[in-house]
Amino acid sequence: MLAALRGLLIASLFVLPVFAQQTGSINGSVSDTNGDPLPGVVINMESESLQGSRSAVTTDQGQFLMRLLPPGIYTLTATMPGMRTLKQEVRVSIGTATRPRMVMEPEGTTEVVVVVADRVFELDTTQVASNFEGDFVEKLPRARDLESVATLAPGVTVGQFNSGISVNGASSTENVFMLNGAFINVDGIRGSADNLFIEDDIQETQVITGNASAEFGFFAGGMVNSITKSGGNEFHGTFRTSLSNEDWTARDPIELRSGVEKIDKINKEFTFTFNGPIVKDRLWFAVAGRKFDTETNDQLRQGTPLSDSQAAALGLPGGQTAPGAESFVATTERQRVQLKLTGTIAEGHTVVASYLEEEVDAVNNQSFSAISFAGVDPASSFPTDLLSLNYRGIITPAFTVDANYAQRNGDLSFGQATSDRIAGTTIRHRDQASAYTNAPFGGGAVNSRNSENWNIKFSYFLNSNNLGSHDITFGGQSITEERNENNFQSASGWQMRPRWTRWENGQPIPIFEGNGNAGTSAWIIYYPVTNLSQGSDFTTTAAYINDVWTLNEHWYFNLGLRYDKNDTSAEDGQELSSTDNMSPRITVNYDLHGDGVHQFSAGYNVYSSKLNDAAQDGSTAGSPAVFAWSYDGPQTENLADIFTWIDQTFPGGIAGVENIDLNTIQNPYLFFQDYSPDTSFESLSTVPAEGGIDGQSVEEFTVGYKHKLGNRGFVKADVIVREYSDFLTDFVNQETGQTSAGIDRTVLNNSDDYERDYFGVNLSGNYRFEGNWSLGGNYAYAKAEGNIAGENSGSGAISTATTTTYPEFNHPRINPTGLLSNYSEHTVRLWTGYELNTSLGDFSFNALGSYFSGTPYGMAYSVNIAGQETAYGLPDPATLPYSNPPTTLTYNITDPDAFKWDGFTSIDLGVNYSLMLKSRYELFVQFDITNILNSDAQTAGNTTVNAIDGAPAFDLFNETPVEGVHYERGPNFGNATVGSSFQAPRSVTIDVGLKF
Repeated sequence: MLAALRGLLIASLFVLPVFAQQTGSINGSVSDTNGDPLPGVVINMESESLQGSRSAVTTDQGQFLMRLLPPGIYTLTATMPGMRTLKQEVRVSIGTATRPRMVMEPEGTTEVVVVVADRVFELDTTQVASNFEGDFVEKLPRARDLESVATLAPGVTVGQFNSGISVNGASSTENVFMLNGAFINVDGIRGSADNLFIEDDIQETQVITGNASAEFGFFAGGMVNSITKSGGNEFHGTFRTSLSNEDWTARDPIELRSGVEKIDKINKEFTFTFNGPIVKDRLWFAVAGRKFDTETNDQLRQGTPLSDSQAAALGLPGGQTAPGAESFVATTERQRVQLKLTGTIAEGHTVVASYLEEEVDAVNNQSFSAISFAGVDPASSFPTDLLSLNYRGIITPAFTVDANYAQRNGDLSFGQATSDRIAGTTIRHRDQASAYTNAPFGGGAVNSRNSENWNIKFSYFLNSNNLGSHDITFGGQSITEERNENNFQSASGWQMRPRWTRWENGQPIPIFEGNGNAGTSAWIIYYPVTNLSQGSDFTTTAAYINDVWTLNEHWYFNLGLRYDKNDTSAEDGQELSSTDNMSPRITVNYDLHGDGVHQFSAGYNVYSSKLNDAAQDGSTAGSPAVFAWSYDGPQTENLADIFTWIDQTFPGGIAGVENIDLNTIQNPYLFFQDYSPDTSFESLSTVPAEGGIDGQSVEEFTVGYKHKLGNRGFVKADVIVREYSDFLTDFVNQETGQTSAGIDRTVLNNSDDYERDYFGVNLSGNYRFEGNWSLGGNYAYAKAEGNIAGENSGSGAISTATTTTYPEFNHPRINPTGLLSNYSEHTVRLWTGYELNTSLGDFSFNALGSYFSGTPYGMAYSVNIAGQETAYGLPDPATLPYSNPPTTLTYNITDPDAFKWDGFTSIDLGVNYSLMLKSRYELFVQFDITNILNSDAQTAGNTTVNAIDGAPAFDLFNETPVEGVHYERGPNFGNATVGSSFQAPRSVTIDVGLKF
């Protein structure tokens, strides 16, 4: 075993030299009581987080710098002949520079002077960042995954489609998550974090939301960076059993209406951490693991009944009903283990190696919304492994090297494999929010989504007599994301989308209405994966230089420049991008009195995101071709009848379609196609623009104020303005042409035809009162506006086509600007903690209060223009050179922010009890109650608006549609149809365990 550990450490020295810091630094100064700098002072530094000790000598300006310090509490000892020895304790956090000021007195009767640090590290940085220690997060009554921790920071909210997080108005796909220097975004599709850690093993998390150093990049939103514990010269560990029970969670209003009964079964999650020395001050280990099997109730989507008018049009009686949300049991089995080694191979040279494996198996996984159990995935699995290697070298006291390499491998399989065409065809009900039934999404194939990243950073500390000190960093880094995935939409490749649904005995019955009109008929879609994936390669490589320039005790600056180059290819080998960008980073900080009490800052920064997976929309491999027809047969409720109609009506029948015979496929019922038989330009239906495509860009302007409240706390205020640009956009116009198969070609390019802007004011602070009481929190005002999402719930990152495809069919109400749907204008988060120590044990009481103002929504519907284009004020498609002009158009009846869902308040409470045994072992019990008042605000809901069949045409440019004549609100408009439309109900969890 020891040989294997030694081999892992040695191997890490020979890999390629991530860009998220795993260490911090101390940039301090020493002066006498007159304020004059003291050169030649010896600074010794010790910490439980550090192998051995470090020392430095102050420069002629009295300054000293120590880099590559693991986070923790450090004791600084300053010695100089003729002066009293001075000791000062400071905290070092990841990605920050602590700036202690040490004032030495002449020798006297007191041999050693011990002082309290006079600086607050949260204020001594030009970045807009929040650091959260693992011990602090553990006490809060909330989840401890990276995204939940990130939302404690001001300016961070849940993503637009309840996926990931959004930072300062960015899409949720535009963030970077790091763990031990490894890039751990789940994929380039949704951009959410893969929480590959054990919560008790997390030492600290940093959330960067503005004024980022040039060292940090690949994002247009923000960065979340975490590190796990490394061990020390003493053995420490935890064993925790987390108890949860679905019956301990209150029922939401949908469950109450539907009479859902919770499963009364205690789910047990077992986690452990164990760390300590293999060789003291030379080699430490840290191991952690988890086993968590759950059995919970999940809900199908609540059905929406036909209106009386629509029922009559379909020949059905009025008074149609729909059931409540049916529940079912979902089970998940998770196992995870992690090993981390930290070794000093020579004085000043440290290697850190970390490896993790995870297995996740799910039964009855509702990956996409379903309205019957047949649309639920019966079995899926998600194995992952993660390797991270880090070398830290002190070449000279002024020159250091920090190199990282990481690799993540992830597989996923979902859906079911079957040769039965009927059983393997998914049905998505268009009047039920396109929810699934009959068969789940996917075809049972195993797909992979992998990534690797590396970084090598050099740092040099330069002093000058007149221009202060320069902490200069420079280096290179790279991220590569690989996707080898065959995106089967169903086992058969077929998908049916009926326009209407009725309900019988609680089950959805699809109504396949046929009139040949794409707006009102059922749709028949075939999704063949004609070319299997070769694996994509999305690589962005960067070089940077950054100078943290301390001019004097009043002024310090961050001056940086970053260069990013994209080199990407799709899963069919197409080259997508070979573009590059320059990003300046400039922040100035002014300390009014030079003592850290009043500080002012201003910044200008540019961020260039890496390309996300939407850039390969035109890949002919892995992604399915799409052929969509309007059904024009007799009304039926039988899926087999649809296949019979295809066989009898299409020349060549079903076999012709499945053999991709274009003579069969391109018949009069076809209203949409996206197919490229090979990668030649003539065949490709979607191509990147000449010169390649870029990631999203953002310009950022900031001003800030920071105030130190003695030695007990601080308050901060930041104003952040962002302007987003270079959106990934689809273009179809009269110049983009057609493929050899006669399909209108789409050109992918970056565009500023859409808008997305952000204005935010963030207030935050922490304060520790006399005794054991602390208070902290933040307030954020956010105005996020635009007319582009750049993502959706099904696909994650997407290209946008609203007004840039078929521009002749644009109209004034197709894409108005408004507040973004996921942003609350006002957000408050407050937390407080009180420690009570008694002879019977120690109690810790922690409360978290949150308020979110309501998020906006509007009214829009799809107008069927087929055959009536000129009556709607549009050009006759016969006069245009398009093969598939639009047959429907979106019409926004109101602005997208005309209405607001409920705002909501939540109060969460955590109570911790611990008892020390033999001064070494700590037994603990932890009770967490979230939403203790069980508030049930409706935070989202149904926004369905339907066109009325047979409605008269109207001039899209000069007339306004009339409710009841042209459109009608769906029966559930404005109402909740799924439990997730309400704030999470009250829930209780209990943790018991042992720490040592």
